[in-house]
Amino acid sequence: MAKPAGDKKGSNTLIGYPIIEKLIQTEDFSKVNESVSSCYDTLEKMLKNKTGGLKKQKGIRSALKAYDLTIDLIRELLKTKYELIRQNQQKGVEKK
Repeated sequence: MAKPAGDKKGSNTLIGYPIIEKLIQTEDFSKVNESVSSCYDTLEKMLKNKTGGLKKQKGIRSALKAYDLTIDLIRELLKTKYELIRQNQQKGVEKK
């Protein structure tokens, strides 16, 4: 279970996944994109070349699916971030 990552004063609102939260806050995905692209390309080549037996091919497919799901998760987190920002802006307008 993740532990809260906020500081003792409460000024930091991180809730336990500081690396992911920093990525979502800064939207600097260059290192992630580089790493995922490299691994994904390697796995696709292995799949095309039918590297290993059936068990290894199944593992390669699972790894590719995991990368796809990870990218989908990041997109969903960004959508949620922008939805929260939009809701906060609407609340600010309503208070005026």
